[in-house]
Parts: sequence; C-alpha cells; structure tokens
Amino acid sequence: TWSGEIELTGDVIVEAGNTLTLAAGTVVRARALVDDRMGGEDTSRIELIVRGNLVTQGDLMSPVAFLSTRPIPEPRDWFGVRFESTSDATFNDLDWTIVVAGWHGIEFRNTFAAMNEVTSEENYAHGLYVSSSDAAFPPSPTIFGGSFSNNGTYGIYLRSIDKTWLLEDVEIGHNGSYGMYVYACANDGPLTIDGAEIHDNGSRGVHLYNCSRPINLLRSTLDGKTGTGFYANYGDPAIIRANTFSNQTGAGLVLSYPTEIVLSKNTFTGNGTNASISDSAGETRVVFNEFGAWTDAGDEGLEFAGGSAATFRSVHFNNFREYAPAAADVMLRNAVSSSVNGRVNYWDPDTTAEMGAG
Repeated sequence: TWSGEIELTGDVIVEAGNTLTLAAGTVVRARALVDDRMGGEDTSRIELIVRGNLVTQGDLMSPVAFLSTRPIPEPRDWFGVRFESTSDATFNDLDWTIVVAGWHGIEFRNTFAAMNEVTSEENYAHGLYVSSSDAAFPPSPTIFGGSFSNNGTYGIYLRSIDKTWLLEDVEIGHNGSYGMYVYACANDGPLTIDGAEIHDNGSRGVHLYNCSRPINLLRSTLDGKTGTGFYANYGDPAIIRANTFSNQTGAGLVLSYPTEIVLSKNTFTGNGTNASISDSAGETRVVFNEFGAWTDAGDEGLEFAGGSAATFRSVHFNNFREYAPAAADVMLRNAVSSSVNGRVNYWDPDTTAEMGAG
C-alpha cells in the first residue's frame, strides 16, 4: 500500500498476482523526462505498468493523484498508467483518481477497471485509451463521473470493444481531435452515454465508427465550436433522446445507416445544420424535438440525406424554427427516393419553405 507523497525515479511494475493499493490522498509524482531503469516502452519516461492489479481509494476530499515533478506538469513528462492483458479486470478499481501529464493518461490493453470519478487531463495523446482483441472486459464496463479533457488527441478512445458499456455523468471537453472516439464495436450489448457534458473538442464531440450494436445517447449536452457534435456509423438501433445539440460549426447530429432510429425530445440550436440522417431499412421516428435556429445559409434544420427506400420515416410533433428566411433554406429536406410522413409539426415562420425534396 502506498500513502502520502511518493516520488518515482524509474518504471514501476506491478507483477501478475500482486496488487498495488493507493490510500486516499496519495500523490504520486514521476520525475519528468527521466527513467533510471531505462526500460518499458519509453526508456526516457517513467511508466507505471500494471500486470497484476491496481486499486486507488481516493474520495471527494482526498483524491489519489498521478502527475510529474514539475511545478506545472506538461504533457509527456512521464508515460502514464498502463494496464496489461494479465491484469484481471475484476480486481482493478479506480476511485476519485487524477492522472495528468502522461503520454496516454490511462491505457488498458485487453483488460479494464471499475472507474468512479476518474479525471485524466493534459496528456499528450489520449486521456483514456482502451484496446481489446478478445472478450477481456467485465460484463458491464462502466465509467461514472470524472473528466477526460484538455488532451492532445482524444479524451476517450475505445478500440475493438465488446460487452455492455455505460458512460454516465462524464465531462469530455477541449480535446485536440475527437472528444470520444469508438472504433469498431462488436455485436454485443448497448453502448450508452448518459448525462455527459461534451464540449469544445477539436473536430467531433463523439465519433462512433462501425458500431453495429445498440447506441443510446441520453440526457447529454453537446456544445461548443466542434465540427460535428455526435456522429454514429451504424447502430442497431440508435436511440437519441433528451439531449441538447448546440453551437456546432457543422452538424449537431449525424446518423449514418443505423438499422432503426428513435430521435425524440432533443433540442437543436445554433448549429451549422441541426441534424443529418442516412437511415437503413428499419423504422425512423423523429418526434417531440425542438429544431431551432441554424447558422449556415443553404442548409436545413433536418435532412434525410440518404437511406433505404424501404424505410418508414415518421416526423411528428416537432417544433421547426428557421433562423432567417433564405432562398435555399428548408426546415425539413428529404433527399431519399421514398417519402417522409411529416404531419402534425409546428412550423415557424410559415412564410418560408417548410419542406423540400432532392
């Protein structure tokens, strides 16, 4: 067990079968740009390599912290915390833990940990990087609370994941590229983002690529001058409910060929264009949304940009509001060969083109 102030001068390896526990309030400082063991994957930076298990016992008043010895830590001062495949996810537990100034703040390779109020910020590449090539995760990996912000590339990067994932009440902001990037989700339980604050990331707030599983985006705020707020490729189905999409320079929401879509009780305002949907052969329901002002002349409040002619599209009980009359603007555009049922919506102002095709 570690407690108090700990200074690292070289790599630390927690071997398989062993557990390192850090008491509440422990501060671990890695010497910047030094590794007196000259080992690991970077011989000039300190690595905490977990082949066994790591338990941090931080709390609200006394978190556990990992940082460098610089008065003001800088990205890449040290390498970060890396869990290797021999680490049993069942026994890893990170509570109220802060990781700063690593290459990746926290990296998991074919394993994971329970994560409660973990903050990983000011890292050179990713705040959290999880990769897997097999069924190494616990049944329901969960990230609750915390912040993954101000990292050089991605706040959170999940690669080749399976199981049922939940991210709840997480903040993801001011990352250099995507706030959250998920590459390749196996056919498994849902990936759910609930109550997240996602803002001011460099390119996209959330980018889900090739995720052929249920996708749930719930009660979250996607704000800031990001190119696209939320982009999902596939989804089986995609449930987008009770979110706010605002102030994106591009689209607030882009859905690309989910098998079924439910878009309900969301608010869109101040985006370049509010939402663009390319659907698949299932049913698409767009109901009880507020499509507010958008900023790009010639764009739409809601566009069906592509999809299957077999899809049944129902658009009902929404409020459509245009930012200003413009010749090329429509509130709802259908660029697909099949029809959209757009009855029982509120259109304001009613002097402009409300719906367009092609």
